[in-house]
Amino acid sequence: MGDLRQKNCSLRIDPLHRSDKGPFTFRIEIKDHDKYTYKDDTVSIAVSSSPDPPFLSVREEVKVGEVVSAFCSMSHSCPSDSPLLTWSHSGTPSVQSQQLTNVQWEVMSSLNFTPSSTDHNQSLVCTAAYRGGKTVKRLKTLNVKLTSKQDIDASKCASSDPSTSRLKRMATHTSVMVEMMHSMVTCEHNRKHVEVSWPRGSGTQSVKGSSKILTF
Repeated sequence: MGDLRQKNCSLRIDPLHRSDKGPFTFRIEIKDHDKYTYKDDTVSIAVSSSPDPPFLSVREEVKVGEVVSAFCSMSHSCPSDSPLLTWSHSGTPSVQSQQLTNVQWEVMSSLNFTPSSTDHNQSLVCTAAYRGGKTVKRLKTLNVKLTSKQDIDASKCASSDPSTSRLKRMATHTSVMVEMMHSMVTCEHNRKHVEVSWPRGSGTQSVKGSSKILTF
């Protein structure tokens, strides 16, 4: 795949086997002219049975309804056959590639997605697929928090079992975050039309006056 006119002597080995570790030497053969082998300049290849998993990053804590960006990257040694990066979550992906050194490249994928309550404790997976069928993956467990951007009275959120429950509240001027670790939570808001959702979707929700109750 190299071009001597551009002083490029690159060699592509396809498919690569474990026995292809070298050492390799470069040899010039010109018809009706001299031949020469560069014996002092050898190249060896470290061949592994499986690539390293990709690097994956996402915020430690994400919020329901907010746009989140996740990043996945993988280094490789063949720009014409870079690994294909895919995501387990729907969203808007973007891929770009860059050369790190003379023999090393990197492919990067970013994913913009909007988490929901059902994503809590679920895995976000980035998979790198190589030509030939080999795949490696990396995952992160999503920690999804409930946030209402309406004015909710945190002092009126209560549990049905205060002796054994644990209710975390974080209130600001415009929002309050509620983490439920108990059997029932009642939360009263001070507006007539406020949408309150819960990170656990398996419970039974009911409304009493200005309170919204979740039992699970």
